[in-house]
Amino acid sequence: GAPNACNQCHQDKPVTWAAERVREWYGKPLTGYQNYANALDAGRKGSSKAGEMLAEQIRDIETPNIARASAISLLPPYLDESNIDVLQKGLKDEDAMVRLASVSALEGLPLAMLVQLAFPLIDDPVRSVRIEAARVMAAVPVGRLQGEQLKIYKHAMNEYIHSQMVNAERPEAQLNLGNFYAAKGEFDKAITAYKKAIKLEDVFVPAYINLADLYRAQENDAEAENVLRKAIKIAPDNVDAYYALGLSLVRQKKNDEALKMLQRAAGFATTNAHYVYVYAVALNSTGKKDIALDVLRDANVRFPHDREILNALVAFHRDAGNEFAVQTYMKKLKKLNQK
Repeated sequence: GAPNACNQCHQDKPVTWAAERVREWYGKPLTGYQNYANALDAGRKGSSKAGEMLAEQIRDIETPNIARASAISLLPPYLDESNIDVLQKGLKDEDAMVRLASVSALEGLPLAMLVQLAFPLIDDPVRSVRIEAARVMAAVPVGRLQGEQLKIYKHAMNEYIHSQMVNAERPEAQLNLGNFYAAKGEFDKAITAYKKAIKLEDVFVPAYINLADLYRAQENDAEAENVLRKAIKIAPDNVDAYYALGLSLVRQKKNDEALKMLQRAAGFATTNAHYVYVYAVALNSTGKKDIALDVLRDANVRFPHDREILNALVAFHRDAGNEFAVQTYMKKLKKLNQK
């Protein structure tokens, strides 16, 4: 949204004070030009109407292109048949920012749909759009591509790799290459890239986590655990490392230690309600049902708008036979869904 200039100086005053002063000076609220702010806010907060609001702003030709691109970047969690058209149109938009955001938003779609929508963008006139299309399509098998199509596809893939090699001395570039190769199923190259990122900067935790996840995909949880323990040793407050290690230990049926790791992740998680949810589910599944409910109730205070937490509270209280609590949290869910 628009910056609040008043409270930049008057930091001891609430925003309501600033609003009152504006009304005193000007007599009536002035309509701002950034009409897209509410849609972006809804997308970031997970509002039930976020998909509808974001799509409306993207379709509005009066919305600035940078705001349309921002709205598209927030759209993936809310994609359905009612708004998929905005991505289809965004891929053909005249503005490169909008095309770039649209192709990024395709990640995670079924492969058949991904190929249909993203393939034309690997020959886009703007390089940033081409290489993003290549990244998104990394997991797509070459299949029956032949002739000119295969040539364009290979050129886009090579262009993406080259774009990262320009910054090969940076761990971020090696991480990107590792993710790219992992998506393509070229695991040895991915492992090499992740390890090079760690060698370049041994405190770069994302490389450890992605390397561990690749070992997990290869069903090598022992090696994944080893990598994650190294990550925690060099970054003892990293919430993602504790969470990943907790899940690794769960897969190895080391439940007691897994709970400790997930507890650390949940305690450090100031913005990620899902980590707290997973910890509560782990507690509940190991028979610690009362503690799980305590964790969820505390999480509901910290993350009052999180549906996953509220749904778990409803389910766990229902299992415990507490119908009053079920109805209480059902009402909260209903109220949240009306926003």
